[in-house]
Amino acid sequence: MTSTSTSSSRVWERVARGALGGLAAGLAMNLFVRALEAAYEGDGSDPLSVGAGPAGRGAQPLEAAGRPDDDAAARTGAAAYRTVTGVEPNRERRLWLGSAAHYAFAVGAGACYGALRERAPAIASGHGLLYGTLVWIIADEGVTPALGLSRGPHQLSAGEHAAALMAHWVYGSALETAYRVGFSR
Repeated sequence: MTSTSTSSSRVWERVARGALGGLAAGLAMNLFVRALEAAYEGDGSDPLSVGAGPAGRGAQPLEAAGRPDDDAAARTGAAAYRTVTGVEPNRERRLWLGSAAHYAFAVGAGACYGALRERAPAIASGHGLLYGTLVWIIADEGVTPALGLSRGPHQLSAGEHAAALMAHWVYGSALETAYRVGFSR
């Protein structure tokens, strides 16, 4: 094997480990958000179930602009579903599609992390908190509102901003932890 192919396989290994770490980090983030909901709303439902919570919240309840099945992830999943099938998904399917879209984004952001982690180690600053902050700023505060998928930053309370940022810190920290564990064999 040449040094170029060895180097290329190492990059793909880091990307794959980042993607798997992104999946685990997405789960950690969702569990954190469900714990916040439970503390705030007295919700005792199963934190792993889709639509958990007294209102049947979607994957991103903090940014939802009304109905729980109408958060940014559910809107994205529903748009993909409509594009493929030509049919509008029902509420239950929207919740599932939202979870799928949220985890797909978590995996994609994790893959990007894996690709960047060795070339730009500063991205892991604060045990992944910097990356979590960047994902929050770019995705939650920038792209999804700009695309009309969520409420804009000026429409959210300071508490909603803080909760969303903390959820992304959980994501970044869990991603860095998974990344390190993946390379400690």
